[in-house]
Amino acid sequence: MSFLSDLHELSYEEWLNHYEAPRSIDEWMQLKANSALGYYASTPSTAIDAYGNTKLGENALDSLLAGAGSRNVALGQAALSGLTTGNNNVAVGQEALFGLTSGDNNTAVGKEALLTLVSGYSNTALGDGAGSSEGVTDINSGLFLGRNAKPLEAGSDNEIVIGASVTGNGSNTTT
Repeated sequence: MSFLSDLHELSYEEWLNHYEAPRSIDEWMQLKANSALGYYASTPSTAIDAYGNTKLGENALDSLLAGAGSRNVALGQAALSGLTTGNNNVAVGQEALFGLTSGDNNTAVGKEALLTLVSGYSNTALGDGAGSSEGVTDINSGLFLGRNAKPLEAGSDNEIVIGASVTGNGSNTTT
């Protein structure tokens, strides 16, 4: 049995006694809007009050704070595993968006895509390692297409980088 599957197997009272659980029926029902599959894919501390999140893979989306995020999708081992607050993020691939702790509307597809991003919004990365660069922890509205396509520096805004192993030229540029 797991935390979420127990919601279906136990009565509400049994479940409350077994887990540190929400104390109102509204909170309990809200948990059912989340989906989790995989070893450590869901724990009580990450699921309570979070709404509409989907987690598939070991340690996927495992740091989300209670009530601090909704409509996030993490598919892959450790995908979105650092996220504590954020909405509408999509990570597909091993360690995609791994370091993101806060941010909204980011999409990363590929192993280690946007791996180093810690905070940022509205970024899109497609390709293994896309959008990841050592020391680059905050970018906004970036587009990175291609294996290891990466931003020039931290703090970049509206940077578009297309091509394998291409480094961008900074804010408001297309490379």
